[in-house]
Amino acid sequence: MHCFQFESCNLIDLMYHCRACTSMPRVHPHRDKFMCYACYYSTYISTNMKNHIMTHTGSKPYNCSLCTFKGASSQALKYHVRSTHVQ
Repeated sequence: MHCFQFESCNLIDLMYHCRACTSMPRVHPHRDKFMCYACYYSTYISTNMKNHIMTHTGSKPYNCSLCTFKGASSQALKYHVRSTHVQ
């Protein structure tokens, strides 16, 4: 069971909810520190949850300074710049 009652577009609010919500059972309390509010994903690492949440929200905060590309992670932006703009 996952929590579909929480609604926010704010990443900080979503991260807090994924850590504190008691309606989502944590089979392994230490390993499942963050539980996704919308699917079965869980992780102990906050950065992994932040990146995962962006797949649900569609957020792409990393912008290329050379073109109109937008990425969901800094790694995606680095790959884009190397593969598109570096000869």
